[in-house]
Amino acid sequence: MIINSLELDRKDGNDNPRNPKYVYKIDKRDPNYVFQNGFTAWGSNDDFFAYVAGFINNYKLPEFFRSSLISVFPTIENACTNFISSVKTNYNAEKYYLYKIRADNEYYSTTKTMMHYLPTLVKNSGSKDESLKFADNVFRLFTHNFLWQNDWFKIGTISNESIISAREIIVTDLNWELMGRSTDVKENYKNMIIDDKEIFNVYYDIWNTTGNVKPWNPPEPNLKKYLESDYDDPDADELTVYYKKMEKPKPVLYLSRSYWNLNSMLSSVTPTPSLQQLELERDDLELPKISDYKEDLEGFNHCNVANVLYQVHNWELNDSDSRIRKDLDDIEFSDIIFTNKSFTRKYKVNFQVLDNGGSFIGLKLLSDSRSEVELSKSPTKQLTSSYYDAFSRISFSDYKYPVSVSFGPIINQFNLNSTRLRIGSLIQSVNDDFQKWNYQIYDEVKDSDGNTTRALIKLLPVHKKYQNLGLVVRKEKWNDTDDYPMYLLNLEDVASDDSYEEIFLLVSRNDTSLKMLQKQPSFDELVDLNLRYVIKGTSYSFDMYDKGSWSYFRWVYNQFFYDLRRKRIYWIDNKLNVFALYNNRNENDNWNWAEWKRIYSLDMDNDDPRYKWYFIYKEDIEDHEGVKESRWIRSYYHNDWLKVATGTHFGKLFTSKYDEESYSEKTFLIDGNIYI
Repeated sequence: MIINSLELDRKDGNDNPRNPKYVYKIDKRDPNYVFQNGFTAWGSNDDFFAYVAGFINNYKLPEFFRSSLISVFPTIENACTNFISSVKTNYNAEKYYLYKIRADNEYYSTTKTMMHYLPTLVKNSGSKDESLKFADNVFRLFTHNFLWQNDWFKIGTISNESIISAREIIVTDLNWELMGRSTDVKENYKNMIIDDKEIFNVYYDIWNTTGNVKPWNPPEPNLKKYLESDYDDPDADELTVYYKKMEKPKPVLYLSRSYWNLNSMLSSVTPTPSLQQLELERDDLELPKISDYKEDLEGFNHCNVANVLYQVHNWELNDSDSRIRKDLDDIEFSDIIFTNKSFTRKYKVNFQVLDNGGSFIGLKLLSDSRSEVELSKSPTKQLTSSYYDAFSRISFSDYKYPVSVSFGPIINQFNLNSTRLRIGSLIQSVNDDFQKWNYQIYDEVKDSDGNTTRALIKLLPVHKKYQNLGLVVRKEKWNDTDDYPMYLLNLEDVASDDSYEEIFLLVSRNDTSLKMLQKQPSFDELVDLNLRYVIKGTSYSFDMYDKGSWSYFRWVYNQFFYDLRRKRIYWIDNKLNVFALYNNRNENDNWNWAEWKRIYSLDMDNDDPRYKWYFIYKEDIEDHEGVKESRWIRSYYHNDWLKVATGTHFGKLFTSKYDEESYSEKTFLIDGNIYI
């Protein structure tokens, strides 16, 4: 007998819950019946948002009112967790069956569909203020009912030909104090006896299919009628009743990987992913205590206060709002409590206001959150984040201990723990070799006092297919502060310390992974340089990958890329023409020796040094504003220099006069047409 659902997941080989080959459903009906008849939904109501909110999921409702969506789960662990957590009557000593089902293109992720189409729901719910309030209610219902359980669904029926097998489950002596969706259900796993012996379906039709990577396209949302109606739901729980009657929602702490903020959606701007956000109403100047959200935080893994960015909705900081600005400048959130399944953390955190030209954009973490940390295991060193707009460099206090590393407000956390680099705030499986990394420390330099002033930490993928690719974290000591930029390198092509390319990793809206470094697209491995283009003084940048799949790559216009293998820098215009940065020093003997040349094939002569570039750091040189700008691009042709500005000039490029330290004031900007 096997009682470990994770072990069964590994045995089934269902290693990609984001695009599962199999889905699972626990049901009381006998396999003899299910193998012949499949599963049929309770009703014919395909209102997705009402299904998510939990209004139409009761079999006691009229048939036309009940949902036509059948809930399934991408892992056995998800299925067992959901089953135990949703038990409402004494099922002790009863027999159930865990059904294994072949997923296909008609199975959709509830989370992905909800995240993708919530803007439609908001847009159709009335005025802007009403939309915010309504979306707030819907999202809270969604997080309560579905976000934690990784739910998938199919419309109408699950055919008997798609059901592979069944395993018998016997539930005995459940601890009823552990029931409920916000509690730890692992204690009850020992009371779920899952038979390792599979009962196979003779009607099963073998096909090689997977779940749909895209969200479902639901019908016009009509959830508002459920929130405003007085229909008789015989088992309406307290949460449903509360949201029907509530007049004003309290601010919401968006948990886990929250993929948007409502301000972006309502202004028709591409949603910006944010790890965790706190949305407040415009006139609500009193920031609530995070301890009020203790119940919301329970059950979510890797809640790390260092990775929480609080954003206030639609606050404008102009001259008339100076009072607000003063009130917000040094805010202290005390007694912040994050409850995880194995420990509780208490923090005192300071924030400062971030603004961009007078527009409020968020609050920045000031302290390193080390006070009052309580862990059941060895303490984890906390980081101090340093933000460059939406990007940040890696900063942590001591590489010899487990650390949490943040890439800025839009990036999910990376945890370097022992010999594994765990990727994402909700890692799916620690047994996925794509998620495993080894690291080694080398080239360590210490000062006379024994303090490390320089070190290289090499992160290497465990997966054999990608062992020639790795990351280097280089430790530098600047002005008594430890700084850890991350570099990307091909381990087969490392000649010296100066050959590393510094990178700032961007993530897609729905997936956070380093697989962008492991799966090489058909156009080779390209890295986003984050060299921003400027139109009329405004700086822009775009995502590189399509949101649907890592295996699909598309050009995104007005973006710079670096080709690791060919050592080239590409730029793509708004007509999807591809240009390569070219060193024409012998052809144009002045400051303007670099230019963009249009190319028609990525397979042109790979050995032409005029197209080849690499990145290094030189000594810090302060500009006229006192900002240190030390990042350079160097040409393989005559070793000419291009300067990449940081600080106030972040993203601008400057030409040098050959090998001299001086550089031109002419910048690489895009204004309608590219020019250098």
